[in-house]
Amino acid sequence: MKVQVTEEADEALLARLEPLYQRVFSDVRTLQEKAAAKPALHVTAAWERETLIGFKIGYRTGATTFYSWLGAVDPDRRRAGVGSALMRGQHEALRKQGYISVCMKTMNRWRGMLILALKHEFFITGTEKGEKGLKIVLEKALTKPQQ
Repeated sequence: MKVQVTEEADEALLARLEPLYQRVFSDVRTLQEKAAAKPALHVTAAWERETLIGFKIGYRTGATTFYSWLGAVDPDRRRAGVGSALMRGQHEALRKQGYISVCMKTMNRWRGMLILALKHEFFITGTEKGEKGLKIVLEKALTKPQQ
């Protein structure tokens, strides 16, 4: 598995992510439609040979804060370490770019994502009401406090 980080996603990359996005989310809107309203997107993608097996997409929300907006792993590849590899790759790249924290939101129905976040040192910081139900808000410090 190869993990690739792209600092600015273009339409061609988003088009390559679309089939997996639709397979996981079955959304009536395309990924490009949803992404159009977002700031410059950073993509971390996992490939097995030429086949996309997972991705994480996010963007800057503050001077040192990153929002991990959307992620997906091929259902046939779940529980094989793909999500963890994506998260490690994303967080390593964010540290190198000077980010101090990363936040994300998930829902109870995406329990695998919630468990993955908790395993990777995210903390639940609250909840908020979303269009499709209650969202769980999580945050992680990308730098370790000095002792």
